[in-house]
Amino acid sequence: MTDPADATEALVTLQTRLIDAGEGYAEGAKRAKRADDPTMTRILQELRALHTTHAATLSATLMARGVEPDADGSFLQHIHKAVISVRSALGALGESAMPGVRDGEERFLSLYDDTLNLASSDAEVVALLETQRREVSEAIDLMRAIEAAVG
Repeated sequence: MTDPADATEALVTLQTRLIDAGEGYAEGAKRAKRADDPTMTRILQELRALHTTHAATLSATLMARGVEPDADGSFLQHIHKAVISVRSALGALGESAMPGVRDGEERFLSLYDDTLNLASSDAEVVALLETQRREVSEAIDLMRAIEAAVG
């Protein structure tokens, strides 16, 4: 049987990472828009919205369980923004960045899997995480389809 404290810690970590990614994607979308790349702008905006919504839902779930969620994310978001700034300055934020973005989203699938494993005894949390995981997976499928159409 899994320890509820481990499940809570995994939920907090996931929620924080979602905030971090959302902030990174917000920066990326601004830069892609300035670079006049409508495809990447739309993808990054959609990922930001997805992760922001997921983080907010997890925050509410954590609060309902008496846990104070992270409202600001971690230092990792600053690293995401720095990487985006460098890629943008080098002109590498366009569709060529799609595989890197997709890879980051695939890491989220693993994080969801780990969290699902630890929270397996909480049916409500499992249902929420499975829904969010499916939505991330659908976003990855969309990116693959775009890559296939362009490449």
